[in-house]
Amino acid sequence: MGGNTLNEGESQMVYSSAGGQVKSTAVARLYMSQGNTWAYSHLWGAAALVAVDGDAGAHYIRLVDLQSGQVTWEQELYDRFEYQSATPFFHTFEGNDAVIGLSFADESDAATFHHAVASFGSAAGAMSFGSSLADQLASAQLKSAEDRSVPDLAGLNEEQSSTLADTLAKAMAARRVDMRADEDELDSDDEWSD
Repeated sequence: MGGNTLNEGESQMVYSSAGGQVKSTAVARLYMSQGNTWAYSHLWGAAALVAVDGDAGAHYIRLVDLQSGQVTWEQELYDRFEYQSATPFFHTFEGNDAVIGLSFADESDAATFHHAVASFGSAAGAMSFGSSLADQLASAQLKSAEDRSVPDLAGLNEEQSSTLADTLAKAMAARRVDMRADEDELDSDDEWSD
């Protein structure tokens, strides 16, 4: 399903460029956490939830440039992928190298996109979409900018930025501990199979 903010030509370009079955699209800007701040990556376009090799195959969030039709960024949805709605228009998740933020141009498209990601997670049974402490904190601290497609993160004072960064760091550390425990469990399973 194409987003409300995409015209038909843009939707067709995204569907042909995304490299799989497109489940949902929405116009968004990509932000990356850097310490205790959000940095705009200068990447924007159509965020697309893409299934590769059908619903049972890998799923990705891909960003398709609306001018060139090229995929400029992607994140595979991994086991225990947590996708959070910090605000109705700003969603966050842990990427490979940083916490990622998607700032959507349209709240309705953002809600539809979140639902599509959550629907995949429910079907796979491997992802979390609840309201975490980090989600609640980010929601309380992010202010809506006049242009709703860009969060006013500059409005956070030093204490708020530090608190948000600490919360995100703790969430990432907890995820790493969970991943190590899973790896240890797999290693111990291998020992028993010898």
